[in-house]
Amino acid sequence: MNDIKKISLVVFASSILMFVLVFIACFGLAFNYSLILFYVLLIVAGVGFLTYQIHKKYNQVDNFHENREQLDVEIEKTIEQKEICSYETFLTEAKKISKNEQYYSNILSMLSKKCELALGIFYIQNNNQSFNVVGQYALPSDYESTIVFEQDSFNSQAMQNKKPLIIKEIPANYFEPFSGLGKSLPTTIVFIPLMFKETAVGQIEIALFKLNIEKENVFSQISKNLIADLEIK
Repeated sequence: MNDIKKISLVVFASSILMFVLVFIACFGLAFNYSLILFYVLLIVAGVGFLTYQIHKKYNQVDNFHENREQLDVEIEKTIEQKEICSYETFLTEAKKISKNEQYYSNILSMLSKKCELALGIFYIQNNNQSFNVVGQYALPSDYESTIVFEQDSFNSQAMQNKKPLIIKEIPANYFEPFSGLGKSLPTTIVFIPLMFKETAVGQIEIALFKLNIEKENVFSQISKNLIADLEIK
């Protein structure tokens, strides 16, 4: 309890005791002293009980504020942990994924869990210039399975530059094939070329509602290292 609360209790108790003393001084001679003593003890007991109740209420208020502050700290820590996306944590979880027919889709799901994606597409290049869609996240089930990147497309630019391409001025028709996104559309799309020995052998295309420096670092590491780290053939 802080000093103000202590002073309040002292003033309260002193006021009641002062009342008792005035009562004794004014009316002591007019009443039987045993009756006076009974009233005095009754008043003192009442003062003690009220003081205890006030003290108890102050403690409850203090405990409430302490618990609220602790809860706020825990919420902030949870939010911070959720927002931190690192390549190491993603890779650790990705290595646990079984290499079955859903392998690449599960990788995207894991990436979404760490970096909060709105949608994702995992491409692996064929022997020619086409790419197979080997994994997807939040896409319609009938999304095309093979695609050829047009020369002036964002996909091709990322492959040529050999580093992630971040687009924030998104073309108006970009999200038309992705009907499941609803009215609230992502604000950023990222094209991540997957490099192996200085050659782009695949690409991850993702859309996000929020992009920060931690996520950018993760996408850069994915571009450079994911194929080798996961031993993707």
